[in-house]
Amino acid sequence: MINQKITHIHKTARRIHNTLHILLILAHIISSIRLLAGQHNFLPLSPFLLGAFIFLITLEQIKKKDSRIGFI
Repeated sequence: MINQKITHIHKTARRIHNTLHILLILAHIISSIRLLAGQHNFLPLSPFLLGAFIFLITLEQIKKKDSRIGFI
């Protein structure tokens, strides 16, 4: 029972991680298109990228910390 919950949490964390990678790639593509199109106002996208990047770092740190006990 507990192992099933741990497995479910692990799969959910992996899905969140993959989704964030996709969002970061899309944000990077949109930012690149704006720059190439001559629209240099990509600043509103920066807070999103920073937040997503910090979330990824946090998730990786949690994975690293909890890998010793097998939680995530």
